[in-house]
Amino acid sequence: MRIVVDTNIFVGACLGTGTAGQVIAACIQSQFTPIMSTTLFLEYEDVLSLDSLFAHCRLELSEREELLNIFLAHCEWFRAFLSLTT
Repeated sequence: MRIVVDTNIFVGACLGTGTAGQVIAACIQSQFTPIMSTTLFLEYEDVLSLDSLFAHCRLELSEREELLNIFLAHCEWFRAFLSLTT
């Protein structure tokens, strides 16, 4: 099953809150196929750089980046197109 994993789920997994870690683990174990776009990827990168957000995180920045890289390796990439109609 393909899913979109919003950044709040990834942040939750890093912080160890709720079931977010289970969602990321399921993606890494190929139970789900996460869908990724360039825009979403850039949001992930921006969020990971927010030191204040991760002040009490159980993972260091290098560990969060490693988790993101592992997660990204399981993603299916797609090109998102914006259609403007008048």
